[in-house]
Amino acid sequence: MTATQTQNLSADEIARRLEEIGGRRWTKAGRDRVYFNETGCYIGLEIETYNTGNIAAAKLGGEAISNSRAKKILAALSGMSLYYDLGAGGLYYRGKLDSAGYCQDAINAVQAAIDEALS
Repeated sequence: MTATQTQNLSADEIARRLEEIGGRRWTKAGRDRVYFNETGCYIGLEIETYNTGNIAAAKLGGEAISNSRAKKILAALSGMSLYYDLGAGGLYYRGKLDSAGYCQDAINAVQAAIDEALS
């Protein structure tokens, strides 16, 4: 969707579409954003846990990975805040990008999902 087409959508309609793909709307002090908190699912990270919360099994893109690698991915993604600013009309992140590229993969995947949702 082009910027002009997006401008024709109301903030409420954009937020509704982004909530359908897993975002959560947050409005406070003149800010209107949709946050994407579960970014692991956008890169294909699937985790099963024991009742204790420890990782029992993990997959990335449908392939089994070690619990250690899954923990590293989760740690990298937890250090990042990813949101769509409804006022500015764009995706933003705060935090530190990891050297393995998992954060950038998540940003790219969320951006692709946003593009599809708004088309």
